[in-house]
Amino acid sequence: MKDKVDCLLIGYSGMDRRDTEYQELIIKNKDIDRISTLLNSAICYLGTELNKQGLTYEFINAIEGNDDLLRETLLI
Repeated sequence: MKDKVDCLLIGYSGMDRRDTEYQELIIKNKDIDRISTLLNSAICYLGTELNKQGLTYEFINAIEGNDDLLRETLLI
């Protein structure tokens, strides 16, 4: 995180993009990949509440398949 933030919110979609089942689902339903990238509503709610309290936050919408982003965010 380039600037210091008070909280890091990490979502969980329950779908790992690397799983064979997920890959098969994408092949059969092209729109499913779009659905998995929608903003997590829990993160929206928690972020709003943190903001109301004057706290800052960053978020990763889904932990699945974002190992590099999580590592980079935590190391900065």
